[in-house]
Amino acid sequence: MCGITGQLNFGQKIERAVIEQMTATLRHRGPDASAIYISPDNYCALGHTRLSIIDLTAGQQPLSNEDGSVWLSYNGECYNFAELRSQLIQAGHCFRSHCDSEVIVHLYEQYGLNFLQHLRGMFALAIWDQNHKQLILARDRMGQKPLFYQNNKNTLTFASECKAILAANPHSACMNTNAIAEYLLYGYLAGPRSAFDNINRLPPASYITFDHKGNTSGPVSYWHIPQERNYQGSYQQASEQVRETLKHAVQIRMVSDVPLGSFLSGGTDSTIITGIMAQASDQPIKTCGIGFEEEQYNELAFSRIAANAFKCDHIEHIIQPQCHDTICQLLEYYDEPFADASALPTFHLCRLTRQRVTVALSGDGGDEAFAGYRRHKAIRLASTIGRSLILSKLIGLGRTIGISANEHHSRLSYITRFLDYAGQPDWQCYTSWLGVFDQDYLKAIAPNLTLPDNCSKLARELFASHKNPSHAALLLDNLHYLPGDLNTKTDIASMAHSLEVRCPFQDHKLIELTSSLPISWLSSGKNGKKILREAFKDILPPSIARRPKMGFALPTGQWFRKELHNMFRDTVLTGSFITSNIINKTAVETLFQQNLNHQKDNGKQLWTLLMLQLWADRWIK
Repeated sequence: MCGITGQLNFGQKIERAVIEQMTATLRHRGPDASAIYISPDNYCALGHTRLSIIDLTAGQQPLSNEDGSVWLSYNGECYNFAELRSQLIQAGHCFRSHCDSEVIVHLYEQYGLNFLQHLRGMFALAIWDQNHKQLILARDRMGQKPLFYQNNKNTLTFASECKAILAANPHSACMNTNAIAEYLLYGYLAGPRSAFDNINRLPPASYITFDHKGNTSGPVSYWHIPQERNYQGSYQQASEQVRETLKHAVQIRMVSDVPLGSFLSGGTDSTIITGIMAQASDQPIKTCGIGFEEEQYNELAFSRIAANAFKCDHIEHIIQPQCHDTICQLLEYYDEPFADASALPTFHLCRLTRQRVTVALSGDGGDEAFAGYRRHKAIRLASTIGRSLILSKLIGLGRTIGISANEHHSRLSYITRFLDYAGQPDWQCYTSWLGVFDQDYLKAIAPNLTLPDNCSKLARELFASHKNPSHAALLLDNLHYLPGDLNTKTDIASMAHSLEVRCPFQDHKLIELTSSLPISWLSSGKNGKKILREAFKDILPPSIARRPKMGFALPTGQWFRKELHNMFRDTVLTGSFITSNIINKTAVETLFQQNLNHQKDNGKQLWTLLMLQLWADRWIK
């Protein structure tokens, strides 16, 4: 895994010192080597920091083809590179190394912009075509690797992280208030706008081109998640195909010239991934698990069951509520506001894992592929009874018996959240479950913000064009939540510790398969993921096969009553509140007091506001 940077000159000279400074900010992404290429005509510069995984002695970047007419800076892994390399050699291409990055250079020579269709993996890349004076920026299908760019009058600047662009253009550290509205709704940013004015995010599964005169084309989508569930075959045939496709996705992600292991939470997804790895390896798999002192949030008992079943070399870590130092560390790496509190245990998990291995496999994406979230079950129910007399009676009953969300992770809290929104249209219901603040509450807490429309528009379009709301929900998760939340969280937390994380459930061949299956084959059953559990029933220990989805939740509501109480009050309520022109402090105080008095668990909302203020303190000038 690596960090990439660069500039394209539209009329002024590229300064090598600027590219060096940009590249230095991404040293954590690639501590093994760094280098810079500047084209002879001074039109383009590419920077690269390398984490060596394949062919450790060769493959330094930026690298070129034989005559130096095509140059590449690349962050990612191409899992089918050996197969592609053989095909390209047969076509007459010459190789100097055995690394996957050189395959991409020759693949572009062979196929032009269609080269992206041949890649199976995760990546963000920049290709400079000297003959055509053209720069191509591209990103993988599921958005596992990030890529940002800033197109000014005279210069295009791009990088794996915003902080590298800010290193080149410090004046760009201005808050994009439209993006902040999106952040407050969902707790993350997935749209093309970043948290900074005039810095854009390249969408997943797309590329964009620029020439030396400043002309641009794109972003252009080169792949789409299939939207027709038209699988031709029986349930049993599909189960066998799921098994073989996922097994292959795991096995090709086990190719590495450095130590390799896996994250093991004890959930269905990580257990299956680790089980497949154990079957394919003649050595014990090195696994890591994270837990909490609060028992209702702690999964370590299940990770131990899985580790024992597969005879793993397993270690664990308990997250302590005294997390001030870790929060401050997070802010150095998450240079956009990010409110998924599970970034904190993920950060610890990556640090622990990196002490033993350089590459780890993860179960991220399993819920999006196989309908594993509680909200997937909820949308089925809401669409069935959403505007019926039954729903009215349920809501009345909930109020009568005083159902409340005193603990965010409790079953009652999920029931309350379901009842709060189940009467809305399906698309609005689902985005409300997905988010942090619903649109009505956001108008009260941030009255001066213009509400973003990108996720709402996407949700409306998906739910309108698909009769089955569960189908629309899965598409929304894969197009918005997965790249914006889970993949951002994992990329930043892992790269902070120079750890490469690979996600077999996000293999696009598997996504194409699961997207063709009937929804009932995925989400039916008590705990969802029906066909996945069926396909790997020989691997899953019985206690794990039966357990419902738990998730990587944190007891933030409890923490804001104790350990994080003073930090929130000093930072958000009484401190130097940079976002005071955006946020209504009276409304925030109400949230804080409700949580403090055990009236309602507002931990998720308070964490979102705390992370926003701390981000603004750190990054906004």
